[in-house]
Amino acid sequence: MAMQFSSHMEKVLVIPGAILILLFGTGLIFEDATGYKDDFPMWLGIAIAWFLVAFVAGAFVQRSNVNRAIAALDGVPDNGDFPAEYMKASRRMQAVGGFLGFSVIAITFLMVWKPGE
Repeated sequence: MAMQFSSHMEKVLVIPGAILILLFGTGLIFEDATGYKDDFPMWLGIAIAWFLVAFVAGAFVQRSNVNRAIAALDGVPDNGDFPAEYMKASRRMQAVGGFLGFSVIAITFLMVWKPGE
């Protein structure tokens, strides 16, 4: 049930929110007040590329891992052992989730510290 709720929240809140962040962030880049339109810094390019990679990993790779895990658990009794398919999917979810968590911290660091400025 928790994984189904998480999957639903991703569809309803996380993915649309990430798309809005990308759209509004792009709008801020091309706003004249920032000056990034004329002098695009390297840290911003790295942050945008990293965001896009993280978005694809979250929206496609992690979503398919969660769907596999949900399918593997379907029909398993509450007190039953985890199926082998679920264990494989859970390891992949942990790896991708770790990458996504690190990405949030690293992108935030780049956006706040702004190396070279």
